[in-house]
Amino acid sequence: MRLINTKNYEIETFLGTHIPKYAILSHTWGNDEVTMEQMVAGTADTKSDGYLKIKNVCKQAVTDGCEYAWIDTCCIDRKDSAELDRAINSMFDWYHRAEICYAHLADVRSIKNPDEKGSEFRRSRWFRRGWTLQELLAPTKLDFYSHHWEYIGPVTALYDTIEGITGIESYYLQRASSPYSFMFRNASVAARMSWAAMRDTSLPEDKAYSMLGIFDIKMPLMYGEGTKAFLRLQEEIIKQCDDQTILAWGWKRPLSPPSSPGSRSPLAHGFLAGSPASFAGCQDLTRWPGPEVGGRVFPINKRGLHITVPLRHDGGNRYTAMLRCCSKTSPDKAICLPLVKDRDNETDPKGISCYLRAEESLADNCAKLNPKWPPTTICISHRPWYPKLVVETKTWSQGFYLRSLPTDCVIEQVYPSKEWSAVDNVMTISPGVDANEPRIFCGRCGSGDFVVAVRWLRHSREWRCGIARRWNAGEKMTKAEMELLMFSNKVMLEHSRVEVSMRKMMVSGNRELMTIDVIEKGFDEIEEKKDEREQDVSAVFSIIWGLGAACAMVPYVMWLKKTLRK
Repeated sequence: MRLINTKNYEIETFLGTHIPKYAILSHTWGNDEVTMEQMVAGTADTKSDGYLKIKNVCKQAVTDGCEYAWIDTCCIDRKDSAELDRAINSMFDWYHRAEICYAHLADVRSIKNPDEKGSEFRRSRWFRRGWTLQELLAPTKLDFYSHHWEYIGPVTALYDTIEGITGIESYYLQRASSPYSFMFRNASVAARMSWAAMRDTSLPEDKAYSMLGIFDIKMPLMYGEGTKAFLRLQEEIIKQCDDQTILAWGWKRPLSPPSSPGSRSPLAHGFLAGSPASFAGCQDLTRWPGPEVGGRVFPINKRGLHITVPLRHDGGNRYTAMLRCCSKTSPDKAICLPLVKDRDNETDPKGISCYLRAEESLADNCAKLNPKWPPTTICISHRPWYPKLVVETKTWSQGFYLRSLPTDCVIEQVYPSKEWSAVDNVMTISPGVDANEPRIFCGRCGSGDFVVAVRWLRHSREWRCGIARRWNAGEKMTKAEMELLMFSNKVMLEHSRVEVSMRKMMVSGNRELMTIDVIEKGFDEIEEKKDEREQDVSAVFSIIWGLGAACAMVPYVMWLKKTLRK
């Protein structure tokens, strides 16, 4: 470990456990930072802001009884990849072992009322950088300083303010006296990921590397791998703990859209999140406090993640897996993962069926523990899936992807048929084709026949889909029948109810693809959902009745109070 001598500004090297007391700096980099080469060669610009920062750190360290200081700009030889690897993997420990950490907020010039809404302290860039997250949590003592090195205050006096800025509960901000007593490590994996969701780094790899200490992970650095670094981090976390909240990314929000106009969105995803941003809003997720749900997470192989979960078949290639986690606001309901079975019916080497993550928000997929969901070992794939038609065809502007159908259901007729690809279940609208013309899908399944229609509504400027019992295939649908169909998203067949839903997503460029799901629900499942709703309604009415009874007692209490006074 290299340290700066606070008296003569020389860089000294210490090996093993013989490390003297030192102060450490947390900051955001400027344009004129001093490097280790400049410090060793004595060529640093002593009038630069970077050198002034070093002087102020050393001055404050001497005041606090430290003969040495550590600053990341000049205490690491960044040209030595092995040293940089060791430093980044050790950085959390270095911040924790320091006698004191100085957080220098270069963009805060006023130290008055840091807790006030809109204050410079609340708006500081320091709270939005990736590396400063571990620098906030690791030190045993942390003091904040302004641009001019005026003392703002200790972190212990600013817990509530920092909670409001970062979303990290003040309980998790408490200082740890040993590496084994960090309060924040009691937070779920998803919650810790959410703390970094809105933070940024200069390099994409650093979104992962800056979180190594948060999860107590050591892994080799490979600058140049881009976003794959975050995938590797998640794999390492899964190897070391069985916290299934790591699979609950996308909670309360749709999955991440394409990052640029030229990129594409998959129609099904792998089990890993693409970035910490996918965990935004996950701060209230926690492990399931109720009965055991499923089994533990198993090793990751070339095909994907092995996991044993209660699994429900929703019809067609659609499934729902129950995870061993929940929201703190609904501890009686486990979070469920929407899945689609691999369209090629692939299995892993052990013969276990492979699934992919559907893109729906998880907030709509919670359920109480149900013994009818059999524990099933499945493999959730690494890779996302893109329909070949979406990738290869460049002549269409809009399309409809019939993603899921009820079990044993087949599409017998479509209109217009020339725009339909049975290979990918995709209907496209090519240039010059009337987009206002309805698109019809006629289906046949064991429970009965149905028709799904999609039409552009001019008055509301949106696509609308509906479902109904199938009419005579030899007759053309009347305008009245079409209008009625557009306002129904479910139909009762002989043995079940069939529902249709549609959502928009963007793919390659500005092209729109509407994904259509046709789901069959048996009467048993409908009754089960109905019972759950009735229980929830009953609980609400019980609360309302209790409040009403309490209000009704108010006049009597007031009369009794006056009587006793007399």
